[in-house]
Formats: sequence, structure tokens, C-alpha cells
Amino acid sequence: MRRIPRIPSVASALSSSSTASAPARSAAACLLKRDIATRSPRTTQLRSQTCAHSQRRYLSVSSRSLSTAQQVDTDVARVLEEEAAVLQAGAQIPSREIQTDLVYPRGVVEAPRSTDVTDPEYTPAETAEGLEEVGGLANWWEDPEHWSASKEYVGFGPQEKVTDPAVLEVLTRRAVVEGLIYTRYAEKGCKNPLREIGGREEMERALKVEVDVAEDGTATLKKSFKPVWADLNRPTPEGKPVTAEISPADAQQLAKSWDPKWKTISLRDPVTKFAVAKRIQRLTGHVVPDGKLFGINTAAGLVAQLIKPPKPKKLAEEIATKSELVSLPNVRVFPRRVTPVDKEKMVGRWKIIVQELEKRELPVVGTGNYGKAVEKKWILGKA
Repeated sequence: MRRIPRIPSVASALSSSSTASAPARSAAACLLKRDIATRSPRTTQLRSQTCAHSQRRYLSVSSRSLSTAQQVDTDVARVLEEEAAVLQAGAQIPSREIQTDLVYPRGVVEAPRSTDVTDPEYTPAETAEGLEEVGGLANWWEDPEHWSASKEYVGFGPQEKVTDPAVLEVLTRRAVVEGLIYTRYAEKGCKNPLREIGGREEMERALKVEVDVAEDGTATLKKSFKPVWADLNRPTPEGKPVTAEISPADAQQLAKSWDPKWKTISLRDPVTKFAVAKRIQRLTGHVVPDGKLFGINTAAGLVAQLIKPPKPKKLAEEIATKSELVSLPNVRVFPRRVTPVDKEKMVGRWKIIVQELEKRELPVVGTGNYGKAVEKKWILGKA
């Protein structure tokens, strides 16, 4: 199928080599003039304004970068001039103390040169072989003593997850109450990271907040929630416990004393839902997946998600938890694949097999030093 050849652009026609003929160059110039003449004045004006705006923006950025670089060069030159003046006066440049809690090398002592040693029996070493190494900065930061406690990693949630159902229910109520308080103050523009856990007193104040739940799940807080907001904004002082521990027995009594209607609190508001999920991670160590969190709309659904046991990693573990299969007389569950060696051990023939193989100097398991059978290659015609 024949195709129409592509017409070269005007720019390529103008940028052609010097070997092009004069009529071709004049024809390209005529095309360019005609193209400019056919453009509308509005288009030409917009393009000129765009180019002028880009040029002004480039010049402003360049001037800012140039001023910053000039400022840095001025500061460096000033420091160098001060140090040069100190050296000319015959004094030493004072060392600048680094403000940090890290233990870094201080008071470095330099060994005297070999020409400065006055001991006549001193012989300078020509190689480093046999010399004793003293000091040095190798593996300095691998030493734990050189790092302060402030540089230790502190996770957002506890390292061990809470697994007791009663404790999880109590902590879920606390997270829901604090999430509702956060939502109420977030509407006024207040921000709070919900990071502080507090101690036992803070937990008791949060659990004592009364909540009225309507038929549609809307929750209304009583006037006793302001101290809880103050606790959330107050950093935990040193020496105070970072976690508020509660025993399973106390958690069961607290859960029984509450009206179960609090579990119908609606979590459809995304601000409240994510605040509660963040608080749950901080208090219990459980991270609710986004896929599960999207379908949780009440406090009861959140409690059920947290109390739900984790899925077994192996199928054998899941089958062992179901009594209807394990209780059958003709069913046995094994944690791994049953091999022929396992079957021989079950009937008691494995010891006899091992003895007979060792008499004939044959490998008990595997092929040993014996290769593959050569007859197989002969049969297949590969030899």
C-alpha cells in the first residue's frame, strides 16, 4: 500500500546544511512568513505573555539561588578571616564544643614524632608488623555505651500485643471514648496526635466518661470528658509508667458493670473511625487492616475484630482445632508430609531395614557415593 511521504517541518527546513540550494532556503523562508501571517493576534499575544512570565520566573529563582550562594560564601569568608586573625596573633583556634548527648571522641592525643624522641635506645619502626595498636576509632559507633538512651528506637505501639478478650474490650471502650473526644475538639480546629498512653489514673478517668447512645448509634459525651482531653495533651512525665496495665479479672468486672449499649456506638464518621484505630494500635498493639476497618461501623464490630483469634499458619493447626475431625477413629493429623520412612517406623520395620542396609554397606537414606543407574541410559539409548 502506497503512503504519502511526511512533509518536513519548517524548523528542519531552516536548519538544513549549507549544501542546500538558495531556492530551497527562500521557499522555507516564505513558508515561515506565511505561517506567522496566518496566526491570530490573540494567539501571538498569549505566547508572548507566556514567554515573558517564564522568563520572569526563571530570573526570580536564579536571583534567589544567587543570593543564597553569596550569603554562604560571605559566612565562610568571615569565619576564615577570623581564624586567620587568630593564627597571626600567635594564639590557637578554640575548639567548638558540640552540643549533643552522644559520646564522641574527645581529647585526641598525638604521639611525638620520631625526630622529637630523646631516648637514645629508641629505634623507629619501618613496618607496622608486630606493633601494638593503641586506641583508634574503629567500630566506635558499634559500642552501645557511645549511644544515649534518647537515640533508642521507641515504637508507636507496645511490642507485645494484648490478647486477653476482657482487657481488649476495656481498652476498646477507652479508645472509642478518646476518639469521640478527639473528634469533638477536631471540629474546633484543635489537633492532637493521640500518642500519650498515661498511667492507671488517666485510664480510669477515660473509662468513667459517661456516653449516651441514641437509637441510630450517635454518641453524646457528658461534661466529664474535659480532664481526659487534658490528659491526652499532657506529655507523660519521667518515672511514670508508659502503659496502663489492667488484670483480666479487673477487666471482666469493669465490662460487666457497663451498659452493653455502648457497643452500638456508630463509627461511620471517618475522622472518629481512624482516630479510634490509631488509639487501638497505641494501646493494644493491634493494627486493624484497612480492608477490615472499612467494614467496621460499630464498637461491637471493632471488639469482635480484635478478639478474633489469628488465622493458623498451617492447615494442620487449623484442623487440630476442630474437634469433629480429630475425634474420628480413622483420621490422624500430621503436621507434615508422611514419608516412606515414617510409614516403616510406624509398623516397626525401620530398625531392621537399617541393619540390613549397613551389612551390605549401602546408604540408609539417599544415594551415598553411588551414582545413577547406567542401565537406564542404555534402555533410553542415550549411552
